[in-house]
Amino acid sequence: MTLRQIHKDAELLLKIKNGDAASFDQLYTKYYKDMYRYGFKICKDKELTEDAIQEIYLNLWELRNKIDTIRMIKLYLIKSLRRMIIRQLVSKNKMDKISCIKFDEESLVNKENGMINKERGIHLHNILNHNIDALPERQQQAIRFRFFDSMEYDQISCTMQVNYQSVLNHVHKSMKTLRSSEEVQRVSHIGSRSSTRFNYDLQFTIVYISIH
Repeated sequence: MTLRQIHKDAELLLKIKNGDAASFDQLYTKYYKDMYRYGFKICKDKELTEDAIQEIYLNLWELRNKIDTIRMIKLYLIKSLRRMIIRQLVSKNKMDKISCIKFDEESLVNKENGMINKERGIHLHNILNHNIDALPERQQQAIRFRFFDSMEYDQISCTMQVNYQSVLNHVHKSMKTLRSSEEVQRVSHIGSRSSTRFNYDLQFTIVYISIH
C-alpha cells in the first residue's frame, strides 16, 4: 500500500462517514478479495470467512460516525477479520489455529509499514532536494557542503572563499527556510517540534538522504 492509496482511502472514509453508500460499496469491493484470501488462509473455512467479512462491514457502516479515527483502513479490516475469526475458532474449540493467525497478522503489518516508510523516505528525499534547489545559490552550496559532503565549517569557508561567520549564516538561513516549508513539515511530521529539535532531525534527514 502506498501513501497515495492511504490518502485516497481517507477521502473514501470521509464520504462514508457522511453516509455515502456508494463510497461504502466501493470500499467493500476494493478490499473484499484481500480479506477473503487472508481469512480463508488462516482458517480454511469458506463460510466462516464470508460471514466474518459481512459482519465487519456491517459494523463499519453502523459505526461510521467514528470512522475518522481509522488511519489505515486495510490494516483495520484485516485486524478486525483476525479478531472475528479468532472468536469463531474459540467458540468451535479450534485453538490450534490461533498462534499462526497472530504470526500472519504481524507479518502483514510489518510489510505494510515497511513499504509506507520506504515511500515516505523517497517522498521526503524529493521534497528536500526541491526545497534546497530553491535556496539562493550560496545557501545551496553551504548546506550541501555541510551535510552532503560532511565538510567542516572552516573547510567550507576555504572552498567558498568566504569568512567563517558567513558560512554559519548561510547554513542557518537555509535551515530556517527549510523549517518554514509546509511540505517538509507535513511529510517529516516535525512541524510541531521545537526549533532546536527540528533542526537536529532535519540535519539527520539531510545527511541520511545524501548517502542513500
